[in-house]
Amino acid sequence: MRELDWDGLRNLRDLGGLPTPRSSTGLTARGRVARGPRRELLTAAGWDAATRWGLRSVVDLRTLALDEATRVGLRRLLLP
Repeated sequence: MRELDWDGLRNLRDLGGLPTPRSSTGLTARGRVARGPRRELLTAAGWDAATRWGLRSVVDLRTLALDEATRVGLRRLLLP
């Protein structure tokens, strides 16, 4: 895993490099899945950094409320 620097968030990680039996390499691909804290803490610069990194969807396991992710055009999956 490696840390990502998106303004407004601490403890944000790219989950690439973690072991998985579902990959031919045995590792998760880098630049595919990021995990972090409450996305509502991201600043405008943080959202810009996230989209430059390649963020396209937000999976939310917490709430049904609309937020900044949808405003900036990202797909949002609600899995309560």
